[in-house]
Amino acid sequence: MANMGTTSALDLSGNKNTGWLIGGAKKATGKVGQGVNFDGTSGSVTVPHSSNFNFSTALSFSVWVNMETFSGCAYCQLIDKWSPGSIN
Repeated sequence: MANMGTTSALDLSGNKNTGWLIGGAKKATGKVGQGVNFDGTSGSVTVPHSSNFNFSTALSFSVWVNMETFSGCAYCQLIDKWSPGSIN
């Protein structure tokens, strides 16, 4: 995801996996290109399920995080794939 709309993070891969900025997630200027600024309480980017995300082999993800403050949390995750009612 590289291009940012007002409420979306557009997927430029051609796979149509556009993400939606939810809660306190806002478009921001990134170190390289565009990024997302999270409010620390309710912000997230949600990408609807796609068969593109049914991985059968090992996979690596990379994120660049600049945390201005961190006071701990009970449910802190940078990347998460789950379906309601199941554990993935």
